[in-house]
Amino acid sequence: MKNYKSKKQEDVKSSDGLAATSHPLATLEAISILNKGGNAVDAAIAASAVLSVVEPNATGIGGDCFAIISMNGKKPVSYNGSGIAPEKAKVDFFIKNKNLCIYKELLYDSINN
Repeated sequence: MKNYKSKKQEDVKSSDGLAATSHPLATLEAISILNKGGNAVDAAIAASAVLSVVEPNATGIGGDCFAIISMNGKKPVSYNGSGIAPEKAKVDFFIKNKNLCIYKELLYDSINN
């Protein structure tokens, strides 16, 4: 297999978006999603799906998730989705306790429609 690791690290800048993963096929898929109009969350989900196939020992569907997300120019939010979800971690619990800061309206609408 070709060695994709660069010996020289350089700063990367983009006005259109970029993606970085541990495997070039996952990175290409993330960029493909961005080129089709998807956002960073869409690209990350697509990259994760590819990584679960090309690096099944390192990741998988239902694996951990760590992210810093800023939706529509709002203040960035850090997300730690590691470990096993507790029994009470159901959508209604978070809506009732107003703990959903990302996709709150979208999630609420999808549940109630």
